[in-house]
Amino acid sequence: MKIMTQTEVIHRIESLTVRRLNLYIRQGWVAPATTSAEQRFSEIDVARLQFIEHLRMDMAINDAAVPVVLSLVDQIHGLRHQLKSIGQAIEQQDTVCARPLSMRSGMRQVPIRKDNQLKRPFY
Repeated sequence: MKIMTQTEVIHRIESLTVRRLNLYIRQGWVAPATTSAEQRFSEIDVARLQFIEHLRMDMAINDAAVPVVLSLVDQIHGLRHQLKSIGQAIEQQDTVCARPLSMRSGMRQVPIRKDNQLKRPFY
């Protein structure tokens, strides 16, 4: 993951000014890592800044609406992460259910008599 300085970010996003970048940071729309010397922007920070600039410049979203849009996008990303986790849990469950009973951990087979009457196990 590439880390960028404020100057590199400004050069990468042509429409972004130092003044607007500092405003976005003060508003909490982007939160770069801060060292004693300067702020460091991750690729995710840069993508978020590009998205903010797209909202403002191309879609004419005003400053009051930007945090609402960012909040909704953050919620969508959170939900996607939760859905992925749920999907993985279901996949693991399917794997366990596909195994024969004798291979499942913590389970034992109950012997069945030939006349289909259950034989009670001795405890």
